[in-house]
Amino acid sequence: MGCGAMVLAHNNPFNASVLGGLGALWSDEDELQELLKQRPSAEVRAEQAEISKGRVKDYFNWSQIANQYLEAMAGLR
Repeated sequence: MGCGAMVLAHNNPFNASVLGGLGALWSDEDELQELLKQRPSAEVRAEQAEISKGRVKDYFNWSQIANQYLEAMAGLR
């Protein structure tokens, strides 16, 4: 995601939350094969690449992660 590549990930809650509606999720071998056959257009890939890079920059940086840990720890009091 950070380099703008389209992500195909196994469909589970963690991967779904990281992708945030970007990329594609698969549950079994047949779904994965179908996703690999259905390559999005260059325009769609470019658009998703920019959104993906922005998502990584906004949500998956050390400042954001540290703040989330602090919030979680504060809730333990």
